[in-house]
Amino acid sequence: MKIKYPANVKTPEKKIKVLYRLQELLRQEHNNVGKKLKKGQLSKTEWKKYLNTFNKKSDAIIEEILNQREEMKKNDDPSISLSYNIIEE
Repeated sequence: MKIKYPANVKTPEKKIKVLYRLQELLRQEHNNVGKKLKKGQLSKTEWKKYLNTFNKKSDAIIEEILNQREEMKKNDDPSISLSYNIIEE
């Protein structure tokens, strides 16, 4: 599976925001489908099929989060430094 971003999402920071939102939406969907299973509105076969798709989507999101984190680590902004940004109290 592949993540498709909105046209205005270009930076790793914005992509991470989209990815975490997708992860939350997927969690909510999982809960809703699980409720249908408990109510008998979904068969165990349908549940297993859903879980297969859910796991693929979840894995795609996690993989892309890790990829975008790697991109963010490449940031060479000189205003970011250990001595300036971490303050001992």
